[in-house]
Amino acid sequence: MEKKIICLDLLKFNMIKKVEVLISFPMGAKFRENLDLSIYRKLMNFIYDLSCFNSMTKCNECSQCKECRYYLMTGENFRFYPGILVKSDMFGKSHFGKNEQKRFEFYFIGNNKSYSDYVDLLFSNLNQSLFGNFFYLIKITKTDLNSKNMNCDKLVFSTPLENKNVSEVYNKMVAYYNEHYETAYEFFSSDLQLENCRYVEGVSAFMKTKKIYPKGFIGCVNKSFSLNSDFLEIGVGKYNCVGGGQIEITTNV
Repeated sequence: MEKKIICLDLLKFNMIKKVEVLISFPMGAKFRENLDLSIYRKLMNFIYDLSCFNSMTKCNECSQCKECRYYLMTGENFRFYPGILVKSDMFGKSHFGKNEQKRFEFYFIGNNKSYSDYVDLLFSNLNQSLFGNFFYLIKITKTDLNSKNMNCDKLVFSTPLENKNVSEVYNKMVAYYNEHYETAYEFFSSDLQLENCRYVEGVSAFMKTKKIYPKGFIGCVNKSFSLNSDFLEIGVGKYNCVGGGQIEITTNV
């Protein structure tokens, strides 16, 4: 019993596993699409191919979806909040010179941490070819994020958030994480609204089972409150799996 309590306690403070993949392109490389989203699509399609046992049926119509690993880890086929994310730069590089390096950053939420080895399997199966470009795998590093509360004066959202009501977006996401991925995040009690906001559309991501169109609002929140540091890494909202809801903060001194 004591061992189980200790494990649950550790999960509360280390609720996300970060997987960093560093590769180099000895011959240089050119890509036509956003490379972060392309590798995320390849990872999720790879997991789908290994997990799905009823591929002739659409995910949301499958009678066995409640037992499907892919369906569960993708937030019910991207309907809600996926448990595997990628850090995506909307203006990321598409051309690389000889021996130039590229770093991919993946995040596995809560009980999805045990599936981080899928990244190792994917890069092993690529056989040093990424969309027709030869690459060399330098290293794969895995770390548990050390959650801590941070005092903030101001939040700036630089990529799409689906709603101007930041508290509502955050609390819905946290409720899903806590229920489905066994995390223990706290809810926002204060009302946080986007100010000076404007509507934007992000880079679309086409998965094998779903097309994701990130769209919503960017802006800022001018209010002092406490935020878990995990969300500075992964962002907030339905589109954080493909780089949406990214946050920059100003902290109290």
